[in-house]
Amino acid sequence: MAGHTDLSQLDRLYKGDRTRMARWVGIYLEETPSQLERLAACVESADLEGLLAIVHDLKPTMHYLGAQPLQELLVRLAQEARTAGVAACGPVLQELMDEARSVSSELHHHFQAELGS
Repeated sequence: MAGHTDLSQLDRLYKGDRTRMARWVGIYLEETPSQLERLAACVESADLEGLLAIVHDLKPTMHYLGAQPLQELLVRLAQEARTAGVAACGPVLQELMDEARSVSSELHHHFQAELGS
């Protein structure tokens, strides 16, 4: 799959079982938007600890999706928060949100049949 993800890691994890992969992707699609909303709330309230905890929780998920750009943006967001302050993270957060929408769209398309969408 070209684009925003490389599902080879997820494929290896589930030994090519597309149904199990789709189930995992479905959970990602269901849970990630609320995590991203919480991340945005952390930026808005300048909550460094909360931001770092959410970034920590999201990074393994992005690894399994092969979502390298999202992983890199999460690292940048955490670095920016630590060095310039959480309030300065708006532009990186926006990039992250845009990339996350692209990843979700790609996953919906790739697992359209299994997800029923």
